Amino acid sequence: LKYAHDRGIIHRDIKPANLMVSELGIVKIADMGLAKMAKVEDVTRLESVSEREKQLREQKNIDLTSPDIAMGTPAYMAPEQATDASTVDPRADQYSLGCTLYYLCAGKAPYSGSTAFELMSKHKTEALTPLNVHISNVPPGFRSTVERMLAKQPEERFETMDGVIHDLEAYLGVESEKGPYTPREKHLAILEREREKFYAAPSIKKRRAATLGFAVAMPVAFAFALLTKSFVLAGGLLGLFVLTLVANFTIEGIKNKTFIFRRVRAVFFGMPIKSWAMTVGGGLLALGALYVIGWLWSWIGFAFVSAGLAAAYQWFIARPLLAERAESIANLQDMLKELRVRGVAEEGLQDFVCRFAGAEWEEMFESLFGYEAMILARSKWAKADKAKPRKKHATWREPIVQWLEGVEEDRRAAKEKKEMTKVEAKRLEAEGVGEEEAERQAAEAATVIIDSEYRKMREADELAAQREAETAGEPMPVIISGARPRMFGKIFTVGRAAVGAAILGAAVLPLIGMTAPPPLNILLDPDRYYAWGFGGTIYAAVAGAVVLLSTLSRRTGLSLLAVIGALLLVGGFPLVELAEQPRLTETSLKYGSMLMVALGIAPAILSKLTGGRF
Repeated sequence: LKYAHDRGIIHRDIKPANLMVSELGIVKIADMGLAKMAKVEDVTRLESVSEREKQLREQKNIDLTSPDIAMGTPAYMAPEQATDASTVDPRADQYSLGCTLYYLCAGKAPYSGSTAFELMSKHKTEALTPLNVHISNVPPGFRSTVERMLAKQPEERFETMDGVIHDLEAYLGVESEKGPYTPREKHLAILEREREKFYAAPSIKKRRAATLGFAVAMPVAFAFALLTKSFVLAGGLLGLFVLTLVANFTIEGIKNKTFIFRRVRAVFFGMPIKSWAMTVGGGLLALGALYVIGWLWSWIGFAFVSAGLAAAYQWFIARPLLAERAESIANLQDMLKELRVRGVAEEGLQDFVCRFAGAEWEEMFESLFGYEAMILARSKWAKADKAKPRKKHATWREPIVQWLEGVEEDRRAAKEKKEMTKVEAKRLEAEGVGEEEAERQAAEAATVIIDSEYRKMREADELAAQREAETAGEPMPVIISGARPRMFGKIFTVGRAAVGAAILGAAVLPLIGMTAPPPLNILLDPDRYYAWGFGGTIYAAVAGAVVLLSTLSRRTGLSLLAVIGALLLVGGFPLVELAEQPRLTETSLKYGSMLMVALGIAPAILSKLTGGRF
């Protein structure tokens, strides 16, 4: 509840039926149907934005709850919420939680009545029956905490949930805010024993051997096929490598509901119609390219082999490994559940496991708390024990998660811009502005506001992470959220710029009497381009310009398509000679590459010309 309040969210319907306890002893808040933002941003105090932006912010942050309307469950509803649910602050949730604690102890809600009106009236006027009337031996400290939460006036309750947490933890003897959780000897012994069993599972050696063998065998086999000029076999082996990784990722994701698989599924099925069309078009283009170079049937054939390899890995290695570790995870979860029931905060439990789980802590930690918690723990606590180096687990996932976060952030921003543009366009039309001009002005205003808000979100997240790292005396943590820096995108942009500059520079050098350095002098052979029907280095100049132009676009997939097309345009002729396929000629490669370049850059240009993003 504190987490929600810190982010400006008021639940407005806290009650026993909306608090669910998992089998691991974790309490979850359900049913956000009546939730609202804590308060509208005070736009009148913003001096750095225009009056138009202030008005748009007001429209965007408007509360949809009508004034003078009661919302919630009467038996657990704060007195002020019964009068006007649109103006309540987080202390209304505190009152409802107090009613819930009262019910859990007494077996009945604080007030009862035959009608909703009678219940709401008693919350406002009737004195609270002390808990010790219903049950005996109620500790005075606990009773006073509940009674303060159930004060009639909001200002008489705890100012925030921090106060509630402080008093309840003091009653439980936890007081986690005074420092890291200090475990007992028996808990340390359990953690040490189960950690050793977790990492001593026999199937770990099989997993390492299979992973290493696959990673080494595939490149070696591919290189051998190329050296023996078995082009079709080389293509099949490349397909085997790619499709096996995809098949294993999919099977494991479906079976274990992994974090990245769920994120990929959410991004994929959340695509708009335009993105679906582009994805289908890209797939058809890829199939066409495989057909032209003679790899299509080998990829289809090796697809069945890939599925078999992935299934075999999951059945003979991954499944036994999970079974061998199941007892250790169950014992650790039982220990954590016991500590949760005692009142130890989740952050304290994660800190305990991270600090005492040894150098290879990440995989076991992720099995207990999940991927997201592991990333946060790595940022906060991985360097706590600086005397021992700590190993990272499966870091290849982080750039993928970062990219997925970026896609979802862009999608949310686009949706908010669209909604805000509609509202502002209607207002401008009502003031007499023409329809087209209203759309243009509304789109510009919405873009400025949304971009500004997302930039401020990123800056706030970066500052919070930096302060947290400074407080802990640790280096700045690596952040993977989409609302934060995306290193994957930056590396891709820098790489495109370097490739584009190299190609363009090599194309211009002959014009001033110089030659391109190796190996670009081979790829940019003017005689080759004369044979294609163009003179000099025209292909190289166009390709380099396109690659450089693509660095200005945030469309990762389209930019990648344009870059691949440009590289094939200037350096694809060895592929023709190596393949020796009747369908793959210099002419088909030339026009196929030009088509890829056009498909990669044209949508971005058209989008920019029509007022969208490049």
